[in-house]
Amino acid sequence: MVMELLVTTSLFLPWPFSGISCIIQGCIHHRGQSGFHIKLNMKSLITADFSAAAVLITFGALLGKVSRLQLLIIAFIEILMFAVNEFILLEELKVADAGGSMVIHCFGAYFGLALSFVLKRPEDTDNNAKEGSVYHSDIFAMIGTIFLWMYWPSFNSVLVSPAVDQQRAVINTYLSLVACCVTTFAVSAFINTDRKLDMVHVQNATLAGGVAVGTLANMIIEPWGAILIGFLAAILSVAGYKYITPFLDEKLHIHDTCGVNNLHGMPAILAGIAGAVAAKLADADDYKDRFVINNIM
Repeated sequence: MVMELLVTTSLFLPWPFSGISCIIQGCIHHRGQSGFHIKLNMKSLITADFSAAAVLITFGALLGKVSRLQLLIIAFIEILMFAVNEFILLEELKVADAGGSMVIHCFGAYFGLALSFVLKRPEDTDNNAKEGSVYHSDIFAMIGTIFLWMYWPSFNSVLVSPAVDQQRAVINTYLSLVACCVTTFAVSAFINTDRKLDMVHVQNATLAGGVAVGTLANMIIEPWGAILIGFLAAILSVAGYKYITPFLDEKLHIHDTCGVNNLHGMPAILAGIAGAVAAKLADADDYKDRFVINNIM
């Protein structure tokens, strides 16, 4: 009962902070000015929702280890740090991150893992029986996975310019998700000694392609590029659940309750590397007048 209450709280707690995020972003963007006003538009509201999503990702690494009061404090601090990090990356460094893989997923995952390391307890272990799944929880988790899988193209395309760029982001994300889903099933069955699928892999690693292609979703990477990213993300995520999570827990004492490093952290790093490569190989003749507008270079 306590665990269920904690999970429910973690799902709903970050969203009221999206309003605080709007205020913080307005203050950062108008710092040093007198008599400024905070603009509210679709972009600011969507960005505020994404900041709440970063907090949810962080909570995934901390479930079962912190109280509701600690979750509240963590959410407040992270909303502030998220706004600062986003401003530095997007406004100061002019980083291209259409789907927020670096700003949202990478930040949320490693903020949570850092807290998990600081708040580690002797009883935290990857072999804790209470972390095991049961049939009805797997069913509900799969429903959530299916919804996320269907809506992920809209996540990666909502903040890019409409028409051609938005269409490109949807197509690239869809192709990456398809490749990731197929590869996840194959790799999961391959690495398990009994050659059976692992529901943890199916529920999580099938979404890693959407994270891995987020940074460069609106770039011209060709269909094979999107498929390759999804393929690599699936291998990285499944291998993470099988080998990297136990390693982090046993050797570095970083306990990751929900495996956010495998679904959000490492695929986001892959997205950043792929985005840098795509930006380096970008050609002005391919993007034409959209080359400068989208900050591809």
